[in-house]
Amino acid sequence: MKKAKAVKSKKKVANLNKQFMLSAAKCIAELIVTEKVKQNGRVPWGYASKLLSEGRKTFPGMSRRTINNYVILLEKERKIGRTILRVVVIIFLA
Repeated sequence: MKKAKAVKSKKKVANLNKQFMLSAAKCIAELIVTEKVKQNGRVPWGYASKLLSEGRKTFPGMSRRTINNYVILLEKERKIGRTILRVVVIIFLA
């Protein structure tokens, strides 16, 4: 019985750690999107890599793909254009 409880508690801790990692990835994605809005659709070179390396210090399993998925999700929610060209075309056609 004691072994079963130990395994169950390890799974709970692993799930909790994953949830913390995903919330950190979402915060990083929000920083990237706000910087992208400030810079007219472009993120400064190395900005995302710097944030990712800071996140990996705490959560080694954090990946760029996860952050990119959150960035895409936030852009769809906020209806932000992905590049400068898309915004210019919309303004030009209006």
